[in-house]
Amino acid sequence: MSLMTPASKKEQGFQQVSDPNTAPRSLGEQRAQIAAARLQVTLDRRLGRKSSSADKALAKKPL
Repeated sequence: MSLMTPASKKEQGFQQVSDPNTAPRSLGEQRAQIAAARLQVTLDRRLGRKSSSADKALAKKPL
């Protein structure tokens, strides 16, 4: 558990991680998210798990 305040994190140069459900800022980030979703869906299928509908939808997008 971190005891750092948001202000102290900002002062030390920590970057806030964006919400994966929001639109990426660049084409490279979008492609990385699509590739990660494809890997997650493949892994889930091989392990017999259910993938989230968000991952499935993202995995279907073209690179």
